[in-house]
Amino acid sequence: MAFNLNKSESAEKAKTPFNLAKGETVVETPKSRNWIIGLILVLLIGGGLWYYLYTSYAQISESIVTNRNLVKDSAANGKFSNNALAADNNSDTADSIVNPKDLNITASEPAKPEEKSAPKPFLNSKVAATFAQGTTTFAGRNTPLIKKIVQYLAANPKASINVNGYASSDGPLAANEAIAQNRADAFKKYLVGQGVDENKIVALGKGIENPIASNESDTGRRKNRRVEITFE
Repeated sequence: MAFNLNKSESAEKAKTPFNLAKGETVVETPKSRNWIIGLILVLLIGGGLWYYLYTSYAQISESIVTNRNLVKDSAANGKFSNNALAADNNSDTADSIVNPKDLNITASEPAKPEEKSAPKPFLNSKVAATFAQGTTTFAGRNTPLIKKIVQYLAANPKASINVNGYASSDGPLAANEAIAQNRADAFKKYLVGQGVDENKIVALGKGIENPIASNESDTGRRKNRRVEITFE
């Protein structure tokens, strides 16, 4: 009869649970859990940044709109208001608001119309030339006076003069009036030859009016045959 010496060993092996790990302990890795936590942190940080930036942008936009409205209201009233000047210093428009008084800008006065300068007394109503009896030929010329008259007209473009021609009482009245006009025309022509614009000269014949000396003497009559200059 045969005996199985391994019977007890087999029984023990049968009682021993089957271990697939062959004595090693199985440990669960935390990789998946760490990935989820990281994603949550990223979302939280991103959301916080977005909220901060959005809030700051909204505040800046509101400040800019407020300042612009203040400037428009002040401009409508004809001046900048104190509220516009005291707007939020953190906004871009606050630094762009400038008080005109700070620039020391003074309003320019309107240009005054050019005034015609009054002629000097020694140029007005003076005898510029005398004439021989019955002619338009110069018997004498006041050269210094004529030179000053030409210079004055050149320096004052808007000035004009009257050349008044006179005659003595010798001869018929009509002849004296005609020769007085001819003497005025002759002196006007002379001034034009000195460079004076003829459009600035008016030649007038005055006849025997306004004598400056007595017509009862030859000396007086010679003085009355003359041209005088008056300024307008």
